[in-house]
Amino acid sequence: MNQSSEQTRLAQSGVHDNPDFVLKYLEEIELLAENVIAERREIIELNKRRDKLREASRYDYFFFETICKRDTSHFCLS
Repeated sequence: MNQSSEQTRLAQSGVHDNPDFVLKYLEEIELLAENVIAERREIIELNKRRDKLREASRYDYFFFETICKRDTSHFCLS
């Protein structure tokens, strides 16, 4: 049975008039929405972390290219 025929059957049987059914349905929707929000927050935090790591790696590359390559001093430790 496809979804539209299932919805029609439920509507005709008056299931949506049952407060317990509606309450349980809304609780399920709320739980799913909370999960989506939590996952989005996690994605945002991971993106912030990635951006900080990218910025740090750019700084490291800049430091190496500008400072370390210019330093041509050599030391003999013996």
